[in-house]
Amino acid sequence: MLKGIFNALNIFHYVAIIKICLDVGGNIPGRSSAFGGMWKFLTFWDLWFQLVYFTLALVSLASPKVGRVRDHFFASVSFPLGVFVCVFFWAVHLYDQELIFPPKIAKYYPWYANHMMHTAPILSQMIAMTTTCHVYPSRKSGMATTGSVAFAYLAWVCVIAHYGGFWVYPFFKVMSPPVRAVFIVLITLFSLPLFRMGELVNTAVWAGKETSSSSLKKGAAASPPEVQHRYPTRSRGKLQKTD
Repeated sequence: MLKGIFNALNIFHYVAIIKICLDVGGNIPGRSSAFGGMWKFLTFWDLWFQLVYFTLALVSLASPKVGRVRDHFFASVSFPLGVFVCVFFWAVHLYDQELIFPPKIAKYYPWYANHMMHTAPILSQMIAMTTTCHVYPSRKSGMATTGSVAFAYLAWVCVIAHYGGFWVYPFFKVMSPPVRAVFIVLITLFSLPLFRMGELVNTAVWAGKETSSSSLKKGAAASPPEVQHRYPTRSRGKLQKTD
């Protein structure tokens, strides 16, 4: 029940901030009307990724078969991209706000919107990580998905620059073409360790809880049987406890 409430609240949150982005973006001169609309921004992509994940998470509570899709999407898209967007945004913001969220743009958004876009995703993903045991896909499959999404967005940025005549983020403009190409490759590769980081954290959190549960069983007369995932996974031997 608590998981259902948590997932529903997140769905409401991301629907609300997506609407705010669309409403506010439409009022900023040249912002949403420019080539690509709000889909120019990785943050906007991430908001939709988060909405899709929490919708899958809510549905999976009633339909365990959805658990496989939920776990794969969490491991390879919503967690790594959610973490990346938040960490990268605040790192650049602290270095030079003009490079990523200029005050002339930020003034159009409510004061809380920035945190709804760039702080809430990492918090909600970490809570999801520690309250739901996600069985990770194979690293080959997971990293391929993560890298593909990251590269697809960066390629889209280049398409916008070519056909729209502008760079979505000012820091791309100050880079020379060779530096820009190297930067795109490095950012794509940087997304891959985020998948591995999520896998390690997931294993550490749930292996620890499994160990604690096993210790309690030794002193208990009886305990309820563990609930198993109802679909085959690579990690079942490692992660017996499930959500």
